[in-house]
Amino acid sequence: MRLFEDLYKRFPNGRLSEDVVDEVIVTEADRSYLVKSAFLLQEAVVVGGVTKRYYNLGPNALPLIISWRIEGLTRRLVFLTVSLTVLTAFLIGLTVVTAVR
Repeated sequence: MRLFEDLYKRFPNGRLSEDVVDEVIVTEADRSYLVKSAFLLQEAVVVGGVTKRYYNLGPNALPLIISWRIEGLTRRLVFLTVSLTVLTAFLIGLTVVTAVR
């Protein structure tokens, strides 16, 4: 998940080298599956006669990242709603105690 978020922060011009991606996605089968399913785009760049591979986000990764972000926002919204409910109950209780005196 962190790999996709790092790529998302650099999107569309950012890309990660093969070494960085190899540390996170260990097997070649997993990397090729993510490329085939368009979660990652792979490009080959020739630098000084040496071919290096770089990875960027594919079109199917963007909805996945957006859904992760929406999930985080939903968790924050639930926390804020519960906090507001507790605060409201406290204020109602405080108002009742003050009115009874």
